[in-house]
Amino acid sequence: MGVVDLVQEVHTSEIRTYLACRQQHQWRFMEDRAPLVTPTPLEFGVAYHRAMQAMYDPKHWDETSESKWIRASMEFEQACEEQKKEFVRVTEQYGLSDEQEKDYEESKKLGLGMLKWYAQYHLSKFLRPYAVEVKFRVPLLDDEGNQLRCKCERCHDKWQLASVSQLINSVLKPGLGCHSSTKAASTRS
Repeated sequence: MGVVDLVQEVHTSEIRTYLACRQQHQWRFMEDRAPLVTPTPLEFGVAYHRAMQAMYDPKHWDETSESKWIRASMEFEQACEEQKKEFVRVTEQYGLSDEQEKDYEESKKLGLGMLKWYAQYHLSKFLRPYAVEVKFRVPLLDDEGNQLRCKCERCHDKWQLASVSQLINSVLKPGLGCHSSTKAASTRS
């Protein structure tokens, strides 16, 4: 059984938040607080990002630009609708006000227009995507080549729970501990 490492992770959004406002960084990343309602530009960006993932999906790359645009538009509209429902739920409203509905429709129209323009004029016929949103990690090393470890209490508690879970799972694997004797007994009879 390996010990779970306290690997130091640094995310671009965390660095930018820290540089912009240390109080916001404290609340968001150290105390895990977040506003109930996401600002409209961020929601738009999330929906557009999902649409671009759909447009660049390698499984559908051989389709026409128009079918990629349709797929991306459907994903964008679905993301917008999910965000609208979540906003209404969180704010405990029955729906959007007339002004909010107008803003919502204008943002949606803008996003769909941007997607259409992109599909018509910017999709490359020469490049082929192999994956979208590939997660990766790059180890941060000190001057001596050792991997940096996070020493904050929050990370320590998180990884301590993971270590306990890993220990429990290794004990409960079939063929180990109490499970091996019942399996052996059932095969003898």
